[in-house]
Amino acid sequence: MTLMYRCSILCLLCALPAAGCRKAASYEKPLTPVKIKAVEQQAFSGGTVRYSANIQPNQQIDLAFKIGGIVRDVMTVRGQAVQEGEWIEKGAVLARLRDDEIGARVKQANALLAEASAAQTTVRAQLAEAQVAQDQLKRELERATRLLEADALIKPDFESVKARFEMGQARIESIKSQLSMTQAKADGARAGIEEAESARSDCELRAPISGVLLRRTIEPGGFVAPGAPAFTLGDLFSIKAVFGVPDVAAMQLKPGTALTVASEAIRDIEFRGRLTRIAPAADARTRVFDVEAVIPNPRRLLRAGMVVSLQLSGERPTESVTVVPLNALFQLKEKDGGYALFVLAEKDGKSIAHLRRVSPGRTLGNLIEIPSGVALGEQVVVSGATLISDNEQVRIVQ
Repeated sequence: MTLMYRCSILCLLCALPAAGCRKAASYEKPLTPVKIKAVEQQAFSGGTVRYSANIQPNQQIDLAFKIGGIVRDVMTVRGQAVQEGEWIEKGAVLARLRDDEIGARVKQANALLAEASAAQTTVRAQLAEAQVAQDQLKRELERATRLLEADALIKPDFESVKARFEMGQARIESIKSQLSMTQAKADGARAGIEEAESARSDCELRAPISGVLLRRTIEPGGFVAPGAPAFTLGDLFSIKAVFGVPDVAAMQLKPGTALTVASEAIRDIEFRGRLTRIAPAADARTRVFDVEAVIPNPRRLLRAGMVVSLQLSGERPTESVTVVPLNALFQLKEKDGGYALFVLAEKDGKSIAHLRRVSPGRTLGNLIEIPSGVALGEQVVVSGATLISDNEQVRIVQ
């Protein structure tokens, strides 16, 4: 009985690995879903490329009070507080803070200045009087000195004249010290007045440029903290068109490139400008390079927040080029880098993705030219390429 039990246990232990092997062998990795699109041809007219761009003010300034306080009033237009979208002239007073406390400080400083000025007048009069008396004592001392030298004056009488002269000199020095003190008080009062007047001017917020009011965040009677943005002004006489391009397109762009802008909201008008900035690094999330163009807008027809169609101009004639979607292309991580895409092929009823190196050309919006390496009609992977490897079977999804 015991022997049979042991034999059964051994049989089970031997059978377990075999069962595990059969289970592992039966597991199959699920196919990676991918989306595909056919390689096609597009007319490349005049080397032009179109993008969608956002309109922003060429210059945008946030305005804030240097000091905090209660808002006394806000600039009014047509009987109501100025609203976003209104045109603001340079130097216009946008808002004021209550300055009651500052007014009290100015009055106090003026009172101190008046008191110090009156004291200065009194002390100066005393100094003038003491100077006259001292001049008289100086003449008496000089006469006493001559008489003493001629033995016509006894020593005690000379010492008495000399003592009165020295006392007069000491009084003059004391009066001068008082005059310095009153001068210091007057200077302090003037500094207080200047400081209070400066604080009073800080209670006014003026527009440093002419522009459109883009934002207002304060209301009369509300409290505003120092440095907190109260208004935002934008200069729309020239505007910025901001858009993104992939790395292949960014390498072809240069500052100064001419462009045209059109808007669905403003038909039959084309705006012309030039590229001014190409970001040195791609956005970490979108992997595109930010590009900016400045466009004159003297009539202020283009407004901040608009989405426009932007066309970059080249010099090539019209031609048909082989293109694939931009998201089909990816950069290889190998040492020599380069670009590649996956081309789909059918084999025994299976969809197999084959890695193919290519050299991309020009961009046409969300398409990119592939001069060689792919044929018209071939299917390329446009979604899921980063999840598969060369010669891997995939599952096509719509």
